[in-house]
Amino acid sequence: MAGFDFDFSYSVDQQLYVDACIQAAKRRAHTLKCRWRVQRFPGAGRLRCIVDGQTRSLDLLGRVLEHDIPTICEGVRGGLTPEQARHLGIGFTELFLVGRQASVEEGCQVLIAVKQTTLYFPVFDFVEQRKGSPQLRARLRITEDVVTDFALGRYEPAVMLEEFHTALEHTLRELFQDLPRKKANWPGLIEAAEAAGYLYSEPGYPRQSEADQPEDSHSEGELHSHSDKLLLAELTQRRNRAKHEGGEPSDQWLFQHWQCVGAILETMVKRLQPQAG
Repeated sequence: MAGFDFDFSYSVDQQLYVDACIQAAKRRAHTLKCRWRVQRFPGAGRLRCIVDGQTRSLDLLGRVLEHDIPTICEGVRGGLTPEQARHLGIGFTELFLVGRQASVEEGCQVLIAVKQTTLYFPVFDFVEQRKGSPQLRARLRITEDVVTDFALGRYEPAVMLEEFHTALEHTLRELFQDLPRKKANWPGLIEAAEAAGYLYSEPGYPRQSEADQPEDSHSEGELHSHSDKLLLAELTQRRNRAKHEGGEPSDQWLFQHWQCVGAILETMVKRLQPQAG
């Protein structure tokens, strides 16, 4: 588990908006199996938020707050215009993001209206390492967004299967640019990655810490007794079935293994050469 605290102060005319933000944040944290507690200081106008959860769940929480809180603030019957309320909601999300990066000892933040947040915590780091070509990084930023929205239940599994397959194929093509053209297909790329030692050959899932195991994993052996090659073979089969036969919308495989596939993609990206642009 990971966790952090942050303090912030606010004015009297922001009270209704703060109450709405806190209640919405607590509900969304609970949905993501995180915990959001509030400590109130003597007097009015200052709170401490204590947030705990898995690292990736906290990434998802930041994203859902960024998406939902501004709209919630627009519906509050306070003294602000809808636009002002929206910007205050973005400011609340900024408190969360900055608080996660900083520590409570660094002081009390102040809730202010802002037009956009300054920090971004992707569920997987496909882009920020500046690995690969600018074209690939632009493509992988889309993948970051799709992974996040899928984990929040906003995309169907068929979309995520296709996105993972596409992102892995683009990344492997750039990683193995010297492959003969006839070998630069999906099976050839997987074979090259295995030959290079880039895929784990033993069952299990050593990339994640115990704290970052999927929440729906009852035991590592039950859901994650696979090698990388077997996992990618399963991804390919399910992607092809979804693309050509419609797939199975209620299939739980991707919900149980999206973090595993994401970790493979992240590992492949890390092996790319840094490039400017």
